Amino acid sequence: MKKQGVVTLTAAAVLAGVAVTNSSVQADTNTANNGTVQKKTTTTAVTQAKSTVSAAQQEVKTAQANVSKAQASVANAAAAKSSAQSTLTAASSSASSATTAQSTAQQYKDAATSEGIDKAQSAVDSAQTQTNAAQQAASSAQQSVSAAQTDVSAKSSAASTANSAVTAKQQVVSSAQTQVDKDQAATSLATAQTAASNAQSAVDQTNDQIKSVTGDAEQAGIVLSQSYVDAYKDSLNDNGDDDTVMDRLENEVDNFETTAQITEYQPTTKDSNEVVDDVSNLTYAQAKSLTDFAASVINGLRAQVGSDPVQVTYGSVQAIMLAVAQEEKEDFDAFTEGSLAEMNSEAWWDTDFSTLGVKMTAYSETEPGAGKYEIGLDGWDLPTWQLYSTKNHTMAELKGGVYDDIQTLLKTQTGASNLLGQKLPDDMKGEYLGATFDSYGTLHLFFIDNYDASKIAAEEAQDASDDGASSGSSLLSGHEIPADAVFFKDTTTPAPFEIKSSSDTDSQETLTDLQTKLSTEQTKLTAANKALASAQLAAKDLGVTASDADAAQLAADQSKLATAKTELASAQKLVTTTKAALAEAQATLDAAQTQQATATKALSEAKATLKAAQQYLNNLQNADTNLTDAQATVTKAQANLLAAQKAYDATLAPVQTAQTALEAAKAALAVAKERLTTAQATLSKYQVVNGSKEDVTFSSNKSGKAQKVTLADKTTKSAAVVNKGKKAILQKQAVATTLPQTNSQDQGYLALLGMALLSLIGFAGVGRKRRI
Repeated sequence: MKKQGVVTLTAAAVLAGVAVTNSSVQADTNTANNGTVQKKTTTTAVTQAKSTVSAAQQEVKTAQANVSKAQASVANAAAAKSSAQSTLTAASSSASSATTAQSTAQQYKDAATSEGIDKAQSAVDSAQTQTNAAQQAASSAQQSVSAAQTDVSAKSSAASTANSAVTAKQQVVSSAQTQVDKDQAATSLATAQTAASNAQSAVDQTNDQIKSVTGDAEQAGIVLSQSYVDAYKDSLNDNGDDDTVMDRLENEVDNFETTAQITEYQPTTKDSNEVVDDVSNLTYAQAKSLTDFAASVINGLRAQVGSDPVQVTYGSVQAIMLAVAQEEKEDFDAFTEGSLAEMNSEAWWDTDFSTLGVKMTAYSETEPGAGKYEIGLDGWDLPTWQLYSTKNHTMAELKGGVYDDIQTLLKTQTGASNLLGQKLPDDMKGEYLGATFDSYGTLHLFFIDNYDASKIAAEEAQDASDDGASSGSSLLSGHEIPADAVFFKDTTTPAPFEIKSSSDTDSQETLTDLQTKLSTEQTKLTAANKALASAQLAAKDLGVTASDADAAQLAADQSKLATAKTELASAQKLVTTTKAALAEAQATLDAAQTQQATATKALSEAKATLKAAQQYLNNLQNADTNLTDAQATVTKAQANLLAAQKAYDATLAPVQTAQTALEAAKAALAVAKERLTTAQATLSKYQVVNGSKEDVTFSSNKSGKAQKVTLADKTTKSAAVVNKGKKAILQKQAVATTLPQTNSQDQGYLALLGMALLSLIGFAGVGRKRRI
């Protein structure tokens, strides 16, 4: 390519000359003569200095505009170069691709012999045959998949239908079962009612027979064996020296049932007919009747061992009813927890007996579980027997429970001790009994001790004197119930039951037989009532009554249920069969789909082979034409590449020229700014020397923006300051080598800059050739 000069020497000289000419500003100078400054008149110097500043400001403005124009030229030149570079890269790639294509075309040309073409044709024919076979295999596999899919759909539908049938049959069975359950519940209730009624009739009939022998008096009582009585009395006097005493008593309580004479309980007609709906809601009269019955049995036992009898009062019955109510309020189950836990429970010590005239003292401690009161009634409760249900009992059944509980207690040493008691000690005024049932069905026998407060105090004082301690009451001592308390209302001492005997052996045997019969029938009645309660609950849950019982309907519904179950079993079997068939069909489909995938892959590969063979044959058959086209393409691509290279090379010089011009413009701007600074300093000098107070506007060295400078008035500046300023100015002038009227020190600087620019760009126009 031809050489191109970036810029001529003449252009560089002109550029530098413009800078020199533009920077020429006439200014007044001061000539140093023996260190003395020569002044012009004040008005002329200041005016000329201002003119110089104004010219310098215009020079900076012009130089700044030249820099902006030069920067725009650089940007444009760079953009043109970048575009040419992209075109050159694309042309180079196209030329490379064309060359490769030409080489490939030449290879096909070389292989395009008669033998080569025949061989390629054979390959095409073979590939076509393989493709046809693969297509047939794929079609066959697709047909197999379609057939298998159809079979799976049919088998799936059959399985779904079978499942739906099972669901429907299950609903039929459930409905039939519910109806049978209702029929059976109604029948069971009717049967249970009949059984309970018959059992009650048998008990009533036997009771009538017994009454014909004994009358309608209540009968109960226990006669302890003499060995039992002796063993118990000895235990009261035992001080622990004789180990055999307690062993004898243990043996007696273990054999109580076989050694004691127990009269079969015989209720009154009234008690047999009086029904208690819920034992947790006993009236006072009912609780007192139970207490009187228990006291009669217990007093009969105490009479045999020589103990003082228990008494029954309004207060003793009410006391246990109050305690039970408090336990129910606090959800305390005495039967489950036990007697000892009950007597130490918070519920027991929360019971307020003050309504009975008993003195209650609030507990002074705040520890958990202590209860509200620390002084109440002394005694012990025995919650040791429980009903199986709290609902629908006769008074006769409840008293029978009391009788059973007493017999159970006599089988243990602790129970025997509480029941049989002893002679009251001197400091005890009496022992009282209260009995009732709680909401859990538990029987409570509460033995209450009433102490003599004066004797207790005397005993404590004596004990304190013997021990050498001060006297005082103890919370563990017994307490006395005030004599005028309502507790003692209606006090009685129930007499033991009279255990009748008859001199008429036949009559006694008849009574014994009837009592045995009654016991058996009462057991049956209890079982019948229990079965009835269960049947009533089941019937209530199903919404039927005894009147719904129908044997024929039950048989018919049972037959329907059996049929429904049979049909359900058949439907479930069909589900199993259809599921197996579906699984088999699905396996067949999976195998067919696998075969289809293999055939499809083989077909795809055969098609690819055929396409490649056909393309190769086509390339051989058109080798001449393809080679000619490839060569033409290469020629055109190379021509395009040469043109792109030439265009790219043409962008290099303008880029360099624009960049050089930009650097020159920046240098000229820097010189202009420096001259402005010098002119402004000169103006300031004259204004200070002449004491003028004027505003001067000039451009800063960096931003070029105008700044306002105010000089101090000579009337406010001291002489020392003025003189100091003059001295500084004289020193600065002495250093410079200034030519009058020319400012040649600044112009010399610009001349040097121009020469530097000429040396920089004078030989920068030599280009380089680029070989393609």
